[in-house]
Amino acid sequence: MVEILKSRINSYNSVEVTDPCTLSIPQIGESSQHGPISVRNFEERLWYSLSKWRKDGRKGVFLEISREHCELLPVAIRAGFEFHHAEGEYVMLCAWLQEPHENKLPPGPVHFIGVGGFVIRPRDGVTNPQPGSAQDFEVLVIRERSGPSARLKNFWKLPGGLVDQHEDIRDAIIREIKEECGID
Repeated sequence: MVEILKSRINSYNSVEVTDPCTLSIPQIGESSQHGPISVRNFEERLWYSLSKWRKDGRKGVFLEISREHCELLPVAIRAGFEFHHAEGEYVMLCAWLQEPHENKLPPGPVHFIGVGGFVIRPRDGVTNPQPGSAQDFEVLVIRERSGPSARLKNFWKLPGGLVDQHEDIRDAIIREIKEECGID
């Protein structure tokens, strides 16, 4: 029977492979005495894992392959992975599992700019709101459905998110408010 690659699901519903067959440093609770994996065995496990993760509705996969396991890179590339970033001892690859939807995995390490929209309106029943009078207005706040704060109880935030590459910050704020709240 084919074994799924060990992994964890992150707060964005994407998979992070933590299997010792691809990493140089054992994870917590893993033995440092894991033997090498054959390319064929890795390929079987990878295709099986991708199939399961797609069925489970996962959005994407991040796969770290250490320098010691570089022979696994062509297998991952054939399976649809793309290079995400590299460090001295490993290559990080990623694959989007939600075809035909647009790939929403973050690009490789770069600077990210986040925006938040401060939306206010007069409270219901206030017919003549006074500027500077906080009790006459309410502020729009939301709870995330996915992302880092989604699991926090009673955590409210301004609507917002990341600015897309080459996007004007004002346009990003308007887009994020529309995406998260459905208002213009």
